[in-house]
Amino acid sequence: MPGEVEEREDPGEKQRGSEEGSIGPIHTTRGPARNKDPAREWKVCPMALFRIRRQGGIQLLVDLLDHRMTEVHRSACGALRNLVYGKANDDNKIALKNCGGIPALVRLLRKTTDLEIRELVTGQNPY
Repeated sequence: MPGEVEEREDPGEKQRGSEEGSIGPIHTTRGPARNKDPAREWKVCPMALFRIRRQGGIQLLVDLLDHRMTEVHRSACGALRNLVYGKANDDNKIALKNCGGIPALVRLLRKTTDLEIRELVTGQNPY
């Protein structure tokens, strides 16, 4: 019909969970690598970052820093880095501090021998 707008699925939208309390759609865009860090190539919608914080996602990720498996540490550190990186995410930095994230990261840094985890925690390339 004339005047109607057809709704199309956004290829950058991913639905995370369908249960009550889910964070809803997370919009991601893939752009050209503007810096040397390939993890920064993916950009997450600021509203998704807010929802993750509001739903307690930062606390859950901090809890995973004490997990026994190295792969879980690596994934949790990468997710936390993406949530707190940059000036626009200062509220997420405060949430990380308030839920015990700094001591948890220090504990992980002291006990891990994995160079990738050390780089994720410190932001420094150990090579």
